[in-house]
Amino acid sequence: MNARTLSKVWLPLALALVALPTVAHGGLTPFNDIQKKYLEREGPMCKPTGALKELVAGKYKCYAPAGAEKCGASLDAAKGTLDPSFIPLFADLLKTDKPGEFSYAAGCQDLTSADFAHLLAIGAGSYAKSPALLDALLALASPANLAKLGGQPRAELVAALGRYGEPSKAKIVPALANALATPGKLLDFKKNALKLLARFGSDEGVTYCMDVLQKDNDKDVAKVCAWYLAERKHAPAMSVFVKRYEEDKRFFGRAIGLLGGKDTKDAVAVLKEDFEKNAGSVTAVGSTVALLNLGDKSYDYAGDLVAMLRGKRPLSLKDRAKKSEEIKAKKKGAEDKWKKREEETQEDIARAAAIEATFLTDPASAKKVDEALKATAAQADWIKASAGASSALAQRGDKSAVAALVKLLSSPKKEARDIALLSFGARYDVPEAFLEYVGRKGVVADATVPPALFKFIEGEAKEETRVQALLAVGAVRSFL
Repeated sequence: MNARTLSKVWLPLALALVALPTVAHGGLTPFNDIQKKYLEREGPMCKPTGALKELVAGKYKCYAPAGAEKCGASLDAAKGTLDPSFIPLFADLLKTDKPGEFSYAAGCQDLTSADFAHLLAIGAGSYAKSPALLDALLALASPANLAKLGGQPRAELVAALGRYGEPSKAKIVPALANALATPGKLLDFKKNALKLLARFGSDEGVTYCMDVLQKDNDKDVAKVCAWYLAERKHAPAMSVFVKRYEEDKRFFGRAIGLLGGKDTKDAVAVLKEDFEKNAGSVTAVGSTVALLNLGDKSYDYAGDLVAMLRGKRPLSLKDRAKKSEEIKAKKKGAEDKWKKREEETQEDIARAAAIEATFLTDPASAKKVDEALKATAAQADWIKASAGASSALAQRGDKSAVAALVKLLSSPKKEARDIALLSFGARYDVPEAFLEYVGRKGVVADATVPPALFKFIEGEAKEETRVQALLAVGAVRSFL
């Protein structure tokens, strides 16, 4: 037999041997207790049976790497209609013999569709909010396991813990602290851990974030750290925010405004410089809100913000001076000219200002801002700005705006439906996205929302949109 023939015979055999379970004492390694529940032998192969087979090849046919939100078990869990037998399955799928090595798959490299089923257990199971499963998730969030898990499981795990919400925060916070202490390159899990720590009122991330901002550790987390430290009112962070303001004016400016405090002279100086340079452009909306929050009285910031919430572009400082000169000089047509300019509106300005208004903490301007938001929310011809204004109002505590957002789920306009989904948390687990596209709170939560989202899912043809709606369900239910 020549070498070429030998390779044809032995290569397939060698590849087959790689997929075999570990052998001991001349035979196949016996299944462990978890595998006995969910696997069976077909010769040397491991095949799913029972509840695991139902999950990956039976009732649901879920492919784990596709994402738990594409699995029907996740939707049933959220609706409360999941067969109770799946909860112990999910808990078993999360158990590890060694850090990061899942017991159900030990020695079985041929599970095919059942491979990575722990990803389904992390995601789908969390929609059920089962206390028993929470214990399994917390065990998986040990320092040893987190150190061995890949980026996707870590991110899935933090998101899953967040779905349990406030009632479970005492158990969850230590796990989030473990996440911050875990080295890694894909750091979405750390950003979402900080989001939850801020939400749960925990200072567990303060030392970590100060190190990030001062020592440039985990650089990718810097913007979320700025927001987190501001939410936690960590006064020593102000000097860092001011120093790094030019690096990202939107995030560090928001952080300055949210943090506030007594010693804000340097902060006001950098914000005013930006405002004076950009007044007359929507670019100035961030510094406008931050300066309002800090209580600076140099300009009519509230007037500018209200104008932008109605879609108007305030005059630049140069034009303000020119207007004053022309009117004082009684130049013919000056008043009409400037009035016309100031009455011009653009929907994009109103939409951007609405998001920024969710970061407003100044009580003196709150009533005027809310009135402007209500006026824009009622402007039906501005689909994005109207929806954005309703979202901002709801985040600012206006309960009547929640009903308006629910109504938008059945709007014939895709842009309106998309903003409603965002407002209900469709991208709450996407780092920075909730701050960029929704606002400070990131989720509009109310008991009326999940039923409306379930109805929306039933009538939605696009899988990607159904996924976003289910993510929103998980976010909303975590606040209820």
